[in-house]
Amino acid sequence: MSKGVLIIDSGNRWWLERVLAAVFYTCAVFLVLKFIVNVEFELAEWYYIRILKVLSLLIFILTLAVYYSLTKSFHFDLINEEYRIYYSIGPFGFGKWKRHLKFKFIVVFLSSNDDYLVNIWDVKNNRITVGNYGELEDANKFGALLSKELNIKFQEKKNK
Repeated sequence: MSKGVLIIDSGNRWWLERVLAAVFYTCAVFLVLKFIVNVEFELAEWYYIRILKVLSLLIFILTLAVYYSLTKSFHFDLINEEYRIYYSIGPFGFGKWKRHLKFKFIVVFLSSNDDYLVNIWDVKNNRITVGNYGELEDANKFGALLSKELNIKFQEKKNK
């Protein structure tokens, strides 16, 4: 933790997802270049129809590329009492700082998908899901570490 900012990073995407994202970005660039080179500008209906077809295909390809390359992390500014969910695609990222109320506690619970979620609750019962684990032990370790860093209570999930 440096200068009062705690960053919970989801890490890198799986290598196959990164390869798929690179393939989709490459296809998008290829599609645009092929359109520019092969289709001559004209003020005709067929030209605008072709633009719409290429644009719709481009939107589909870029949606898949972003899906396979988007990562999410959480930033907590403990000094200014702000947090943000930070989304990034490669070197580009965005996220808006939000004021938070005082955090009340951290809870680990079992979701309907049989995953263990780590949530931070504030005094108005708003929650921020900061972790998703397949094993209870991993979720409890992360929750305990996070509660120590944020200096709040931790409610550990017990085995069934």
